[in-house]
Amino acid sequence: MDRNKIITVLCGSNINSEDYTSCEGYLCDKCQNDMYCDMQHLSDGQVKYIISDVHSDIYLNACPGSGKTEVIGVKCAYEMSLWEKTEGGLAILTFTNSAENELRERVAAYYKSQPDYPHFLGTFTSWIHGYIANPFLYLITGHGNAGKEDAKLQIIDTDCNSGFLNAFKTKYSYGNLHKLSANEFFFGSKEKRYQYCGKSKNGEVDFDKALSEITYMNEDLKRTKQKFWKAGFFLYEDVEILTFKLLKKQPEIANLIAKRFPLIIVDECQDLSHIQLLILGLLHKSGSIIHLIGDLDQAIYGFRGIEPIDTSNFIKGNHFKEMILDENYRSNQAIVDISGTIIKRNNSVFGKIQQKVSKPLIAFLYRQNQENLLINQYRTILTENNLKSQECRIIVRNDTLRARLRGAKNVSEYNSINIIEDYAHFIYLHNEHTVREFQESIRILARAIQKSFFSDSKHENIINLYRPIEIENSDWQEIILLFQKMLLSDDEVLDLSQKWGNWKVSLNKCLLRISHKLLGKFELKRLRNNIKDKLVIKTFEASNTSIENNDLLVETIHSCKGMSLQSVLFVSAYNQSSNASGSYWKDWFVNEGETIGEAQRLAYVAFSRAKHLLAVGIPNPKSSPISTKEIEMLKEMGFYLFDCESNNWLE
Repeated sequence: MDRNKIITVLCGSNINSEDYTSCEGYLCDKCQNDMYCDMQHLSDGQVKYIISDVHSDIYLNACPGSGKTEVIGVKCAYEMSLWEKTEGGLAILTFTNSAENELRERVAAYYKSQPDYPHFLGTFTSWIHGYIANPFLYLITGHGNAGKEDAKLQIIDTDCNSGFLNAFKTKYSYGNLHKLSANEFFFGSKEKRYQYCGKSKNGEVDFDKALSEITYMNEDLKRTKQKFWKAGFFLYEDVEILTFKLLKKQPEIANLIAKRFPLIIVDECQDLSHIQLLILGLLHKSGSIIHLIGDLDQAIYGFRGIEPIDTSNFIKGNHFKEMILDENYRSNQAIVDISGTIIKRNNSVFGKIQQKVSKPLIAFLYRQNQENLLINQYRTILTENNLKSQECRIIVRNDTLRARLRGAKNVSEYNSINIIEDYAHFIYLHNEHTVREFQESIRILARAIQKSFFSDSKHENIINLYRPIEIENSDWQEIILLFQKMLLSDDEVLDLSQKWGNWKVSLNKCLLRISHKLLGKFELKRLRNNIKDKLVIKTFEASNTSIENNDLLVETIHSCKGMSLQSVLFVSAYNQSSNASGSYWKDWFVNEGETIGEAQRLAYVAFSRAKHLLAVGIPNPKSSPISTKEIEMLKEMGFYLFDCESNNWLE
């Protein structure tokens, strides 16, 4: 049997039974900890992919909650255990550090060690940088003195505004944007033209207008980029377009990479961008077999130019074999069905979680400025159904609504932080005493030091804690440690109950002592308008707590992607926007004949996080209350309706 092949390779056991207690195979400790036989626990669809041919291109279409990450872990462990080549191995790729860590844990659990040479497991970006960009890009950019000196790429963030970027500005002004720094634009492979990526709110419109009116500006942009690259500086987008150009111009390098990685497995393939697909296409042409695993209906990065049609065309154009995982181990059938309804899913998906609550789908009707009633009623429902609020989330699409639910009055109050506030934010987070807050506090402190003491220096990005390139890494670590020590030993700086105006004076005194000790002059600039007389602590308390109680957290759809939650409350914005952004509840559902867009995919991701209970918050203005037709539509979909203002269920 196919399952026995996996058992023999990974477990070394011939026992074909679910009695994990008597098994003495390699995985017995894991099975006993899980309290079931992991090999027998695999579904037939999962087994079919695990033993699939590594010489065939495959698209594994995996529904939410299908155990996709576990399957990839078993598949990779299985193939690495059988692998005989020494000159090439698997490239196992994903897109975020957290996804990499989770996948690494799954692979190691079955492989009994971390993936090592000749294999690679990591993010798509780190793979491209490590195996193609850093070793070879100097051939077409000339940075690092054509490879004779250090040719390592220095990645610059798109929002960096340090003084050294003045040397890499365009010759001409671009309308209201004026002269652009080289980190404010990149060449889009799909659009086949330069794209604006700076911080200006209307920058994209202004940029496109300027380019359409004056054709010679393309040469200006090209020259500016080439100067930027020659000096060794790149955006992430630059690296990818240059990698594609390199592989296309020098196919022998593509052949070399294809031999090094004859099998490429990409997790969350719906997150592949157009340029990343082009890179994979060249490697595929050179001989790499590709397995894409994911769910194209969960593509929610349209703002980055990522569209599922690009991946779909790649799969069809290269004649990938499609395999399907259609068993959902995360959600009950009611949640599975409503999730499928909003994306017009063609195939059946089977919810494997038994329904635990009597009303698995609830629509709460709420009035403007009465979000507290909505939250409190949701909390009551959770309590009645014995669902832990710590394992549930409020999810929103609209930033204004998110800010309001978390206590801030507006988005700028929630998001806007300047250098002075960075120092205060460091103090605030450092007092939170959790690993995540501590790590974030160090990143914020490093940014504040760089901006106030080294604003004109060339510097690294957030991954390397904004280190000025003239300072050795060990010295930069010591500088950060010095600031940390002196700030945390100053009682006046530690007192965040002061008004911002007074706290700035305290901070300035402390930084003067540090500058005399080590660094010289510094610049803090101004506080934001209308904040001088506000208490420092209130700024951060407002942006780090939810309504009434922080045991029920507010997330964006993008930040909750990948989560498995007991329950979700997906709250609609109060007013419908003109662009169908997915923030308003009517955007989540399409009428007959309409095509599925990102608004529906966003809702699909939010809905499919829930295990036992999915709730939606729907605005019900007095001026234009929800119609009888809309109420019937929600009921037909399986929702029970509750009116928060009257505190009653609707019949």
